[in-house]
Amino acid sequence: GVRQVTVSADINPAVTTSGQVIRAMQEQGIMRTIRERYGVTISFLGRAEQQQMALADFQMAAIVALGSMYIVLAWVFARYATPLVVMSVIPFGLVGAILGHLAFGFHLSMFSLVALLGLAGVLVNDSIILVSAVQRHREEGEPLMDALLHGAQERLRPVLMTSMTTIVGVTPILFEGSLQAQLVQPLAITLVFGLALAPPLVLIYVPCVMAIGGDLRRRSRARRARRQPEARPASLTAP
Repeated sequence: GVRQVTVSADINPAVTTSGQVIRAMQEQGIMRTIRERYGVTISFLGRAEQQQMALADFQMAAIVALGSMYIVLAWVFARYATPLVVMSVIPFGLVGAILGHLAFGFHLSMFSLVALLGLAGVLVNDSIILVSAVQRHREEGEPLMDALLHGAQERLRPVLMTSMTTIVGVTPILFEGSLQAQLVQPLAITLVFGLALAPPLVLIYVPCVMAIGGDLRRRSRARRARRQPEARPASLTAP
C-alpha cells in the first residue's frame, strides 16, 4: 500500500557512467532536497543495484582467490614471507590497467575487475618462476646478490614469452569496433597493459624486494648476535 514513483534514464557510456550520475546527485544535494520537500524514501535500482551486488560478490571472490594463492605459495615455498614478496606485484598490475583505461577512454567496469583477478594469476606465475630460480641458486651456495642476478638472467626469456604471447593474442580485441567486442574491451585492456608491466616488475622489482629482505634479515641476525652475552671462561678453583 505504499505509493511508488519510478524514474528511469539511459546513460551514454561515452559521456558518463551510472556511478558518476549517482555521486553527482548526492554531492549536489538533489537527493536531500527531494527528501526534505516531499518526505519520500529514495533507493537506486537497475544497474546501480546490480553493480552493488556484483562488487560485493567480487570482494568475496578476491579475498578467497588471494587467500588461496597465499596458502598454496606458503605450502610450496615452506615460508611465510616469500609468498608476500611474490604477491606484492599484484597492485602494480592494477596501475597498468588504470593507465590503459585512461589511454583508451574507458571506465573501470566489472569486466576490468574480473580481468584483474586473471592478471594477478599471471603475474604471480611469473614471480614464482623467478623466485624458484633464485632459491635454487641459493641452495647451490651462491651469495644472495649473485643468485638474484643469475636468476633474473635465467628467467628473462620465459617471462618475456609469457607476457608477449598473451599481449599479442589479446591485442586484436582492442581495435575491434563491433558492439560485442566493446563489452569485453575493458577485460582486454586490463590484461594487455597489466602484462606490459610484468617484465620490469618480475625481473627488477621482485629481485629488489628480495635483496631488501636479505639485508633486513642479515641486520636482524647481527643485532641479535650483539645482544647475546659473550661466553666467559669458567674460573678454576684450587682443591
